[in-house]
Amino acid sequence: PQRNSISMFDEMPHRGLKPNKFTYPYVLNSCTRLGLFRLGQKMHCQIIKTGFQLVLSAAYALFSFYADTCDSSDMGFPKKEMLNNARRTLDGICGVPAELCNRFISGCVKFGDVECAREFFDQMSERDIVSWNSMISGYAKTGDVANARDLFMQMPEKIGRASCRERV
Repeated sequence: PQRNSISMFDEMPHRGLKPNKFTYPYVLNSCTRLGLFRLGQKMHCQIIKTGFQLVLSAAYALFSFYADTCDSSDMGFPKKEMLNNARRTLDGICGVPAELCNRFISGCVKFGDVECAREFFDQMSERDIVSWNSMISGYAKTGDVANARDLFMQMPEKIGRASCRERV
């Protein structure tokens, strides 16, 4: 199926068809699954040229492309470059959902860039419990107990064992 979507995409101009906001997510997903990073980069350029980077479905697909490429250890591309590309994609989206922000923070932490994660965390307009926990665990993994404790103390909502038992 992934090769089919790329073949169909390549065939579109020959048939007088133009890609739309539904086309790019499928093609980017195929590029990710097939490990076609260079083709995905070309799609990114085409998305920018056509103005679709401001369309949420295309922007989300771009973010996922870079985040998933970053997760693939065998791709041979610098993780920092992939995180930067994912970040630039998020910067172009208005009202980024916490789910994508949390995924970015987790990616930064996973690859040892807690500073990048914290910078992004501090700029988030809305944080949820996952955002806070991702940052706290990031500091804990690097042994930065002081920052982990400081964030924990700032956390607006803490769910402890007692509150979990009360819900049952």
